[in-house]
Amino acid sequence: MSTSKLKVKVPKQLKIELSPDKMRELAELAAKRGLRSTQLARMWILEKIEEVAASG
Repeated sequence: MSTSKLKVKVPKQLKIELSPDKMRELAELAAKRGLRSTQLARMWILEKIEEVAASG
């Protein structure tokens, strides 16, 4: 990813909407790991950001 300074608006929070089925699936996957669904989603987002940043 480029290190140039881009002017972007950075929100303080991120809201996403998932279907009820996907929310249930996320909650179940999180529970198996002893996490809340928001924690698991945050972890996955951060992992993806690192992956994309590392691949350039």
